[in-house]
Amino acid sequence: MKHLSAWNWRNERMKDKYCIGDLAKHYGISTDTLRLYDRQGVLLSHRAPNGYRYYTRTDFICLGYILRLRKNNMPLADIGPLMHGGSLESVADAARLHDAKLAEKRLELDALYESNRRFLAEVNDTIRLLGKIELCISPRMITHDLSIPFSQAIDLFRALPGRPEPKMVFRVHRERAISPEYERALLRARAEDFGTELILALEDKSGKLQLPENSGLSVIQPHLCLLAGICCRTGVDYTSHVHVLQYAAEHGFRINGDIIWSPALHAPSPDASVDYYRLYIPVEPVSPRLVTLVEQVGSFERDGQRLIA
Repeated sequence: MKHLSAWNWRNERMKDKYCIGDLAKHYGISTDTLRLYDRQGVLLSHRAPNGYRYYTRTDFICLGYILRLRKNNMPLADIGPLMHGGSLESVADAARLHDAKLAEKRLELDALYESNRRFLAEVNDTIRLLGKIELCISPRMITHDLSIPFSQAIDLFRALPGRPEPKMVFRVHRERAISPEYERALLRARAEDFGTELILALEDKSGKLQLPENSGLSVIQPHLCLLAGICCRTGVDYTSHVHVLQYAAEHGFRINGDIIWSPALHAPSPDASVDYYRLYIPVEPVSPRLVTLVEQVGSFERDGQRLIA
């Protein structure tokens, strides 16, 4: 878009009247834009005896100011009154008000940008984890009391600093996960037998989020765990994580906490939709030879790395 300063004053003299096409050409905008400004009462056109629309020299100059305000994303509804009897003070007031609105939108965009970056990082990490099992320290997780309805629980999370958005995850209690009934339920592929809970959870990777007393929220502390990327068919494939459980048993680990299924992506399909999860299985070593490895995991995590199992 051109500005008034870009017009070649030396090569052209200002005219008393401008047709809509000439005015649009000078400023690099469309005639539809000028017609919109006319309908909105922002820049009113005049009519010649033959019915043609034209603009005056004053309109020419006003359009430069209008486009400058539009470049700052000021709404037409706010610009219109300024172009018809607005004082310099009223222009300053409108600009200050618009500045405050832009600052608010900037905060919203920053929050959206950070949210999308976290989502992208999670998806990329899930892709990287598919077919792998890693030994790592799980992130600090904040969950809610299951006696609290979801709608109220979401408000509890949003009341925290930064208004974080929790996500729904599946949790299998340790007592259930190590029971023979859980294994039999897997073999029968019956989801209702899993004892799975659907909860809201927030990964507090900074580990610094403070919870108010009696907030209805609780913390799952970081723990040594096996981390894997899981792909399964929605509502059909209930045994996709069995290989992780088998790996734990075969390599001297036992389950020592609640299993967390953290959804990363749902991919709809006409045949069979697919779900992707990040699976956290808290473990502890039962073999002395694993103690050194576990100590290494702690030091690797502090350096931002992980050990691939």
